[in-house]
Amino acid sequence: MSALPVVSYTLHVAVQDLDHLHAFLTDRLSKRGEITGFRTSVIFQQVSNTAPARLPTPG
Repeated sequence: MSALPVVSYTLHVAVQDLDHLHAFLTDRLSKRGEITGFRTSVIFQQVSNTAPARLPTPG
């Protein structure tokens, strides 16, 4: 008996807020039988300038 191969996919979703993301994951994605687990990463802001910048002086 051979084991089934492990297959990974990346799914990009756009949601209103984290509550909607949580609802999608728990109400829709986790209910699918072919999905045995998932991991999420959240990007809050996309930054195009990646050069380091000095932080402003407090006060």
